Amino acid sequence: MSRRPAVWMTAAFAMVVGGTAHAQTRIFRDDFNGSAGSSPTQWVVETHWQGRGKFGQPGWVTGSGAMDVSVGRYNPESPGALRQTSLRTVQSFQPSPGRVLDFRIRARVWGQDQRGIVTAFFLYSQGQRNGAFRSDEADIEWLTNAAANRSDDSILISTWHDWNRDDPHYGVDQHPQFGTQLSRLEPVGFDIGGWQTYTIRWGHGVLEFFADQPNGQWRYIGGYYGGQVPTHPMHLFVNAWAPDSSWPQAFDASLQPTADPAQQAWHGMSVDWIEVVDRAAP
Repeated sequence: MSRRPAVWMTAAFAMVVGGTAHAQTRIFRDDFNGSAGSSPTQWVVETHWQGRGKFGQPGWVTGSGAMDVSVGRYNPESPGALRQTSLRTVQSFQPSPGRVLDFRIRARVWGQDQRGIVTAFFLYSQGQRNGAFRSDEADIEWLTNAAANRSDDSILISTWHDWNRDDPHYGVDQHPQFGTQLSRLEPVGFDIGGWQTYTIRWGHGVLEFFADQPNGQWRYIGGYYGGQVPTHPMHLFVNAWAPDSSWPQAFDASLQPTADPAQQAWHGMSVDWIEVVDRAAP
């Protein structure tokens, strides 16, 4: 498979939503039209261990002009572990006062292909602050366990704000020691195995999630507000990985690595494009 360089674009444009024109600036767009799925000048290929495998697989561009972000059963660098993909932008992002950032992806999840896979489009940062090692995060995650044998699928949305990685507690909201971690599985009303466009909207005190509709309107999926919303600059990520049994809702024992390259198989999602738009807060 060939690889393509990412494409960065900055262009002012207007988009009509609900009959009203809103001035917007596109600050990032990647259509995966070159020869590589990820360019080292624009994307970083993550290489750490997570779940049941090791990241390090770059995105691959297919003949259809989309980038595959996937988990492979055969890993020549780490035999016995799954080969996983995680890409993050070199650039970090943060909304300005009175503005929001729309992080958009058009993707097709191979939801019926194999249980035990998580693919994600998310924002993340981490650092030492407030006396602990803490992280901020905003997630869309597709769990193939929630999509198997279904045509009306769900996505997992999450917010993390000053979450204490030194003393991790899940399902907490604005705790002075533990921070915030709130997640919920939301129905989207369609098959995630088809091409769909999703948006994470991030502004001061607002984190919302949308899916494009056939009529051109955006459908609100869910959101978080006020002190639940991340405040630190974050990088944009796209990845595919396999959780271990510590996350039972996403784990599946039928997904097994192989030591035989002839038995290689890939599971994950295809990405048509990714963009980031800066616009006035609604």
